[in-house]
Amino acid sequence: MELDLVVNKVLDIVSGTTARGPWQRRDVVFDQLDDYNTKICVTFFGDKINEVAFLNPGDRVTVSFNVSSREYNGRWYTEARGWRVRPTAPAQTEAQPPMPEMPPLEQVAESSSSDDLPF
Repeated sequence: MELDLVVNKVLDIVSGTTARGPWQRRDVVFDQLDDYNTKICVTFFGDKINEVAFLNPGDRVTVSFNVSSREYNGRWYTEARGWRVRPTAPAQTEAQPPMPEMPPLEQVAESSSSDDLPF
């Protein structure tokens, strides 16, 4: 899934050790660009935490993440795992230059004569 979001808060790095070895994660809270100011917390694991180190509150970014749910003791838990963050391309604010106006058809007809034919 990929969404354009605004950074609300970058939380501290959390680390620990499991039977498989050490791990690190960092949660980032984003504001969704909608009418209800929905917040989304996306978790980045391992080397992906380096991708969010440059984020500041208010930055507009495109976030790619996977959503997964799992059951534990009869309760369901949902998680958004981020795997890429890119700055959102700014909207093109400059208007395209206007096209030059075409001369009236009468002027074009007057300027060309039958003697100018290449054959």
